[in-house]
Amino acid sequence: MRVAGPGAYVALYVALYAAFGVASPFWPKFFETKGLTAQQIGWLLTAAMLMRLVSLPLVAALADLLGSLRLVLAGCAIVAAAAAAALLRADTFLLLLLVALVQAAALAPTTAIADALSVNAARPQMAGRAFEYGWIRPGCPAAL
Repeated sequence: MRVAGPGAYVALYVALYAAFGVASPFWPKFFETKGLTAQQIGWLLTAAMLMRLVSLPLVAALADLLGSLRLVLAGCAIVAAAAAAALLRADTFLLLLLVALVQAAALAPTTAIADALSVNAARPQMAGRAFEYGWIRPGCPAAL
């Protein structure tokens, strides 16, 4: 079943930002329960942030090369979900760091690819009205 139109993109953004918003504030506490020190947690979160900076342009270039934004987005979502599940089983700093880096690399391009999909879909007319990117992007004044 394929959902078309602005509703599909609204649902995509809701899922992405709800997941980020729900999980992000609790990462430090989660890592603390895994026995990491405050310094190790800081290193882990910093490394994950740097991984996002590196992976975003690389994965976006891969999506452009393959010409399949949906496929790359789905792959990133699957890898990120698998990494989140793997975090539950990881119990050493190095293993937690490795899994967190994989998850960060997979999560980084999801919003950029979602934006690219939305912009591409915003071109046609839908239901007699123009489908505008600003209607579906969270935080955009046109969406309010």
